[in-house]
Amino acid sequence: MLTKKGGFSQKKYALFKICNFSVMKKCNVIFLFLIIFINLDFNLIEAKETPQEQFERGLCYLRGDGVDKDLEKAVSLIEKSAQQGHAHAQFYLGLFYAQGEIKSKNINKAVDFFKKSAQKDDTDAQFYLGLLYKNGNGVPQDFSKANLYFEKAARKGFYPAQYELGLLYLRGLGVERDFHQAKNLLEKAAQQDCDLAMVDLGMLYFYGLGVRQSYAKAKKLFEKASQHNNNEAQLLLGELYERGLGVKKNDTIAKEWYGKSCDNGNQSGCNSYRRLHLR
Repeated sequence: MLTKKGGFSQKKYALFKICNFSVMKKCNVIFLFLIIFINLDFNLIEAKETPQEQFERGLCYLRGDGVDKDLEKAVSLIEKSAQQGHAHAQFYLGLFYAQGEIKSKNINKAVDFFKKSAQKDDTDAQFYLGLLYKNGNGVPQDFSKANLYFEKAARKGFYPAQYELGLLYLRGLGVERDFHQAKNLLEKAAQQDCDLAMVDLGMLYFYGLGVRQSYAKAKKLFEKASQHNNNEAQLLLGELYERGLGVKKNDTIAKEWYGKSCDNGNQSGCNSYRRLHLR
């Protein structure tokens, strides 16, 4: 259970970034009003835009924020910004090439843009490169390079990178296995409400790896993760109640947790629910 597969999928992370871009500013409605009603030369305005302004306006068209959604305009503006060295525009352009939904998929171009962005200390690009090297997606699998990029992003408090780096230390991939370091990284990610980190941190307490063994602490972490409908946390809570580990043995409560895990897509939860139901 401790060495389960997990982590942030690249596609899920890409969708997360496009739909939840935390630093995006809303389009200036007054500016758009002037363009439309005073007949300003739009080409002249574009020529005077800074790379940051081009990038922000590209995001407006990408998301349809204050303007009609227009992917062609979005890509054009983000490309112009990226060509002028804007780090996050380069990351987005790499994302477009990596996903192959907005631009034709080209992993080599994607990696090239990610590296340019990462060299300018863009956190998202560093994290995404870490994922590519961890999974061997478009590049030779290299856990040492994955560790390098995750560490750069993790130092800035980016919890997805802290979580992924914690997994590398937990499993000894690209680094010497270190449960104490894994615990520290997973704890930092869990404190930022990362349910995946809560589950793995809970497993450390469950088995007593790098920490003093405590079913009570494991249970608390699994309960927090279950609030995010994490089906593995729900499965593990069912196991605690079925086996009476840190709690009074209770098959009824165990069955409830197994049922929740099953409802959220965990086949092991379904199997355990049926097993208890047939007793």
